[in-house]
This record gives sequence, C-alpha cells and structure tokens, in this order.
Amino acid sequence: MLDLFPEAEKPVEIIPAKKLSARAAALYVAPSDHFQTRSVDELRLGFD
Repeated sequence: MLDLFPEAEKPVEIIPAKKLSARAAALYVAPSDHFQTRSVDELRLGFD
C-alpha cells in the first residue's frame, strides 16, 4: 500500500529561535482606505 506520509515517522527537528537586536529608523503607516504611507511617531498594534 502507498504510504501517504512517509516523513511522519521521523522525529521533527526543533530549532531554537534567535533574538535579534534592532532599531527602527522610521515608522510609516498605510491607512486602510488607501495605500499611500505617511510617517508616524508610534504604531498602534492589536489583535483585531
């Protein structure tokens, strides 16, 4: 019989994440009513 998932028998390799240090030089936002971006002092982020 054809094995549909041959890789499922092998253990998954978990690679730890790396933390990167960075600094934003500028922030821009594109309002939802058009794509033209504009500079802003802060970004409002959420789970909406």
